[in-house]
Amino acid sequence: MSAYSARPPKQEMPPPGGYEEINFRRVPAQRIFGYKAFFIGSTMMSVYAVFYYKRRKNHLHQLTAEYNDHVIAVEPLIKAEIDRAFLRQIRHNRNVERDLMKNVPDWEVGTLWGSKVYKTIPDNSLPNVSLREFYAHRSLTEMREFIKPNRDTGLEENTINSLE
Repeated sequence: MSAYSARPPKQEMPPPGGYEEINFRRVPAQRIFGYKAFFIGSTMMSVYAVFYYKRRKNHLHQLTAEYNDHVIAVEPLIKAEIDRAFLRQIRHNRNVERDLMKNVPDWEVGTLWGSKVYKTIPDNSLPNVSLREFYAHRSLTEMREFIKPNRDTGLEENTINSLE
């Protein structure tokens, strides 16, 4: 037996009666919504957007007013802490100067051999000093600890105890 059969191959033919006619006429797209529905829908969305915008604007205005109230309420406390830190550092500078110069005869703390260091300012006012002079007697780690004292390094307790 051979692998090939002697039958002729079956050829595909068109269906009886022929193929359907090809529709080449222009078919307009079907509308899901009409013009009126589109206008009404867009108007409703615009009205809702304006309502939501005004509501959000009023809410943000209220939040801003509350934030400003909190800032105004806390500002005196922050200023007081800044002043307290300034005075603590001035006291630290005075104590370090006293300890450094305790063996020098006729040395008065806060003066330069008995004369005022700042001659142009009144006696009861504090001078405006540079940061380098202000933190002259602190190391870099002590200065960072003095500025942000809430770390667990233990320097803050030592600083407070030495200042009192």
